[in-house]
Amino acid sequence: MKFTDRKSRSKSRHVAAAAGVLAAGLLTSMMGPAFAQEAAPATATSEAPSYTEQFLAKRGDNAISASLAPFYRIPALADLGDGVVLASYDGRPNGGDSPAPNSIIQRRSTDGGKTWGAPTFIARGQIGSGANLQYGFSDPSYVVDKETGNVFNFFVYSKNQGFFGSVLGTDDSNRNVTGTALSVSTDKGLTWSTDPSNIPTLPAPQNYAPGSKYANFDGPLVTDVVKPVGVTVGAVNNVGGVVGQFASSGEGIQLKYGVRKGRLIQQFAGRVRNAAGTEVIQAYSVYSDDHGQTWKKGADVGSAMDENKVVELSNGDVMLNSRDNAGGGGRKVAISKDGGETWGPVTYNSALKDPRNNASIARMYPNAPLGSQQAKVLLFSNANASTRSNGTIRYSCDDGATWSAGKQFKSGYMAYSTVTALSDGTFGLLYEGDSENIVFGKFNAEWLNPFCGAQVTAPAMSGANGTTVQAQISVKNIGDTVLEGSTATFAPQAGWVFGSVAVPAVAVGQTAQVTVPVSIPSYAKAGTFNLTAKVSVGEESALGSVPVTITGGASTNIVGLVIEGSATDNARNLATNPYAVDSLVPYQFVVNSLSNVTAASVPVSGNFTPFIPADGAGNCRFSAVNVWAGYTCSTPKHKVTAAELADGFFVPLTTWQVTGTGATTQNYTIKGDEVNLVDRKPSVAVTVAPGVFENKDASGFASVGDVVSFAVTARNDGNVALTGVSLSGATGAAATLAVGASTVGTFKHTVTAADVTAKQVAAVSVAGVAKNGVKDVAKTGTGVAFALTLAPEPTAPATTAPATTAPATTAPATTAPATTAPATTAPATTAPATTAPATTAPATTAPATTAPATTAPATTAPATTAPATTAPATTAPATTAPATTAPATTAPATTAPATTAPATTAPATTAPATTAPATTAPATTAPATTAPATTAPATTAPATTAPATTAPATTVPATTAPATTAPSGSLSDDTVSAGGELTVNGKKFKPGSTATFTLHSDPVVLGTAVVRADGTVSLTAKLPANVPAGAHTVVISGTGTGGEAAEVSIAVTIAAVDGAATSSASASPTTASSTTAAAAADGLANTGFGLLPLGMVGGLLLLLGGVLAVRKISIRGARH
Repeated sequence: MKFTDRKSRSKSRHVAAAAGVLAAGLLTSMMGPAFAQEAAPATATSEAPSYTEQFLAKRGDNAISASLAPFYRIPALADLGDGVVLASYDGRPNGGDSPAPNSIIQRRSTDGGKTWGAPTFIARGQIGSGANLQYGFSDPSYVVDKETGNVFNFFVYSKNQGFFGSVLGTDDSNRNVTGTALSVSTDKGLTWSTDPSNIPTLPAPQNYAPGSKYANFDGPLVTDVVKPVGVTVGAVNNVGGVVGQFASSGEGIQLKYGVRKGRLIQQFAGRVRNAAGTEVIQAYSVYSDDHGQTWKKGADVGSAMDENKVVELSNGDVMLNSRDNAGGGGRKVAISKDGGETWGPVTYNSALKDPRNNASIARMYPNAPLGSQQAKVLLFSNANASTRSNGTIRYSCDDGATWSAGKQFKSGYMAYSTVTALSDGTFGLLYEGDSENIVFGKFNAEWLNPFCGAQVTAPAMSGANGTTVQAQISVKNIGDTVLEGSTATFAPQAGWVFGSVAVPAVAVGQTAQVTVPVSIPSYAKAGTFNLTAKVSVGEESALGSVPVTITGGASTNIVGLVIEGSATDNARNLATNPYAVDSLVPYQFVVNSLSNVTAASVPVSGNFTPFIPADGAGNCRFSAVNVWAGYTCSTPKHKVTAAELADGFFVPLTTWQVTGTGATTQNYTIKGDEVNLVDRKPSVAVTVAPGVFENKDASGFASVGDVVSFAVTARNDGNVALTGVSLSGATGAAATLAVGASTVGTFKHTVTAADVTAKQVAAVSVAGVAKNGVKDVAKTGTGVAFALTLAPEPTAPATTAPATTAPATTAPATTAPATTAPATTAPATTAPATTAPATTAPATTAPATTAPATTAPATTAPATTAPATTAPATTAPATTAPATTAPATTAPATTAPATTAPATTAPATTAPATTAPATTAPATTAPATTAPATTAPATTAPATTAPATTAPATTVPATTAPATTAPSGSLSDDTVSAGGELTVNGKKFKPGSTATFTLHSDPVVLGTAVVRADGTVSLTAKLPANVPAGAHTVVISGTGTGGEAAEVSIAVTIAAVDGAATSSASASPTTASSTTAAAAADGLANTGFGLLPLGMVGGLLLLLGGVLAVRKISIRGARH
């Protein structure tokens, strides 16, 4: 048979097999109340050969620890079913074996090895430093309990000594005793009993503490079991004592057949003291018959043994295959008839090349029935040279009696390897490649392309029940080409075990003869039965009838069935055509007799219709199932419920009863695999909301002991319902989620001193896990850092800095456009020339100027103040505007000493008469407030020519305002084109708060940004392309340092097409820059203000609601 035939490789189905009360020895170990068989799809399919690889660990990647694990070695691999694959290996700080402080690292896959999770520690070593003593863990090996779902990992526990340096004894506190650690996982490898958070302080006690969830398991150290001290024989002490030992890395096994079914076996190599008082390296098994609660050591075997592995053969024997420590170039083999307790003689297999390397041996089809041809197919991975190179997979079709030449998977360097069958029907390989990187390979049977049998035809045979007879099979080539790769066997028959033999190449028309063993069931009664010989080449088979006469025969009547169920709508595309509520899912049951009398097969209950007899036509009852016969019931259908559709699957569950004359009634419960109703894609999304501060000490500020709460949301963003939902560290979340539903838990973080120092709580990460049937999902959500508001440092009273002297500056003259007023009818009058006496003004917070009677709204200049100057008298028409007084606003003042300019007399000028009567408004003085003062040096301003009406100088008393920390802002550019990019900067906002950036006049939100820890915030945004040219304002809205709402307005000019003038862009709280301008009249430059024109223009602009300032920046507080 070509074992790429999908009939031989499909996933196992649940099978029940039972028998009634039997006479001793009538029921062989191939039967039981329930056992698994390889499925046989109705239609065989073929796949393209496939071998793929990926690195799981590369030297120097420091994927888990730069100090503990820059080097890797020693692979272990296990398949847990349902796509879960575990890979573990040594992480080594310096590349050395024990007693180096190595660690056991694991990566986990949930999709059959396609992708892998991040590396984690199963057990973490410790580098010696000061009071911290060195210890380490090395050489992992998995043992999977398929009956309970638990998985174990054995490894070395070393302190000061390794394998060759260890001394006798079991005291793990003795640093010269090399121990053995045993870790257990009850959640499919997610967590381990030797996780750094679980394992007790080393050296650990021999057993887990009472109350631990691992308390029922032996461990975490089993040195006392695997390393006995021996006994005294004659004058020799410690005979049989193990001086040093290690578990053979890779994978142990669980027995599938016989009275020891379920036994867990892990192989060891030990330095064993013999009766001569010398040490010999021997192999031995450590096994458990209670699912890992206790372990026992088996007998020692061989000499010059080393890493050794075991495999259960098709007859239930256990075969040991060992590295040769003596370097003979082959493998040492022994057979155990009692599940590893004792061993037969060691033989040598030189066909399996071995350069003193750790190899692997495994079943290709681990769920194959006892005695079946598939059960005989073994895999062997190792180097295939005299050096560690050329990694090769070999197969055997005869329980390891012979081996294929093999297929190479790695050229060049290749050291330790381990191979195992995966639950998806492919095969996994973990090996040490170049630079001892850990590499995972995955291949299918088509890549290996094993041929393990030949076509069978045979004359009539006879034999007693419970015996094996040899079928002499003739294979004739009736085709038109050479017959190669053919397989001779028998068609499957419940209860029978048939051999499979490869047929030599047969020329056209020629015949080859092979011998195929046939095992007759022990419960068979005497009689004749026809078997069907089968010759297969590829997907094709030829059949022939072969009569078998059974002699002797069982005397006790028994009944039993093999029941296999499977969905039949396998061609349905569930992604495009899912089932719906009330849809009917077709299903079938294949029932075969394990009885030696005619039996009645009756379905009792189940979630199918029609199924039980009460359902009427189409039910699965069969009143008379003949010996060696069977039937297929293909009528049942399962009606989909709303709950099942929400889950995306249903689980077949049926009960059956079989009865027969004179036989004990047997009852079966058959639970099938989950049947998908949709293309199941379970998923959970986890989000962490911004934190909420809980001020435990009511201080108003963050301090150690306060709490920041985070709302954590788990949302079902898959397409099927989730159960077992949990959020790590969070409380209050629901355990089940419908599609699209969410649950919210609370994660509380208590503020620490480190948080206070950092002025924030770092971003919180919360892991969410959930299940959908046998599928597990996990996702981690991460929030944002939470800024802490701390109590302010004590503030000293404001002080006035010593006066500093800045040189006075004179702004260049500016010329306003000339305007012509219409002539008036009033007669011209000439005001006599008057000379204004020089007056000295005290220091004020704004430049002291002589204004006309009409007072324009005051604008506040920055802190520099020009010295008071006295303008010379000028002769002008005496026209006085009615006095209007605007409220004064004062900027942070600088006080300059008063200076007196010499009086100058300007020539009289005559202005046209105006019709308004001359009225004089009294001068008004606005109170000034003064910020921390700086004093400019006294300067003398040049004389200016003003209208003849002179207002007396006013003195503004200086006052000192308290210091503020109001926000401010600036732009990257004063002017920007529509559609251009602009960077807006702000400072003195509350750290951690959010600031919003808006462009006015028609508000357009440019974006938001989080304020940095130093109170600054910035945003670079692209302006809308349709913004009109001209003056605009950018507003930063946010929270001030004191917690109050605050805004900063910054003027900006949007350039016109022809390039409009720019406006300066800067910001400070409630402050506008002062400006000094020199006006030009009649084309001549003046050295001061022309007060009348300025007053007239100012008044006009005031009446029109214009804005005199080039820019205005304001801070609007919470009152807005």
